[in-house]
Amino acid sequence: MRCAIQAFLKMLGKFLARWVYRFDKSKFYCEQLWMRVSLRQDGRMEPCNCALSKWEPMPPEPSVRAVWNNEYFSKTRKYLLDQIRNPGQVPRADESVFDCCVACPVAPIQRFNLPHMNYFVQKIVSQKFKTHPLLILKKLRNLRKLTGAINRRRFPRGAYPLFANIDPTNVCNLRCVECDVGTGNHDYPRGQMKMELYEKIMREIGPYL
Repeated sequence: MRCAIQAFLKMLGKFLARWVYRFDKSKFYCEQLWMRVSLRQDGRMEPCNCALSKWEPMPPEPSVRAVWNNEYFSKTRKYLLDQIRNPGQVPRADESVFDCCVACPVAPIQRFNLPHMNYFVQKIVSQKFKTHPLLILKKLRNLRKLTGAINRRRFPRGAYPLFANIDPTNVCNLRCVECDVGTGNHDYPRGQMKMELYEKIMREIGPYL
């Protein structure tokens, strides 16, 4: 009986990932601004973890979701969507659009990690539903809000991010050339994230990751 239930949940997870929670990547520019949030060790938010912005990171006040959907994130999403709607034309970017998104250095094929997203759905349904059904339903409701907004080329204002890149520290003794911490290409004070701040962030977005 247990094996049959496990097999059913596994099949259900694959079905949901393929048909119900399916993302059309032609409808949005990348996963960074639509699905992911990047937080530094002091709690401030970056628009992307792939391209370094020259802007000062934004403090997570009053909440991570409020910043993730503020004027700058919303105008940058609109700017990127205008590129998709009008191919071959470069829309005008005002001062509210993130600089790293105006001149995105990331190749289009690297802007999406759809197999990771499908695995996310399959794993939470097949492995976690039996032990945490209410939490999984909360994750799936949030995922449905995201897919609905993305597939209609809208902004995910009522949803939380699916993935989080949290840097607990910017102190490192390595000198990796692709890392702004290793090369020292930033002016932020070095330090570690306080446990209180980490717990505050995870209380807000943890149930949806």
